[in-house]
Amino acid sequence: MREAVAHRTSFSLVHLATATKVDVFLLTGEPFHVERMRARLRVTLGGAPALKAFVGAPEHTVLRKLEWFDRRGRASERQWRDAVGVLRVQGERLDQARLRRWAAALGVAGLLEQALAEACER
Repeated sequence: MREAVAHRTSFSLVHLATATKVDVFLLTGEPFHVERMRARLRVTLGGAPALKAFVGAPEHTVLRKLEWFDRRGRASERQWRDAVGVLRVQGERLDQARLRRWAAALGVAGLLEQALAEACER
């Protein structure tokens, strides 16, 4: 974890008692990272006492998954399935303008359109 923090990369934490895994992404000065932090959502997690945590907006999760899919030669079926799944589950609740604006800025606009089309197939 120290190395990840020093290099500003992501890392995972696992709560052993519940086997809950949390992925941690460190903020950088990149515009998309700043946007992700600004738009994060505060949620309450179960347990006693209940815990509060920040999670990424679903739009940013989709965009990050599409970025990873693209960077890995479009070979990671898991990243693609995750992105399409979020689009399918969130549906009309997604901010389409934000999705498309950032997809263009991140160079994944074509992938987003493909994922949106696949998400609507069901």
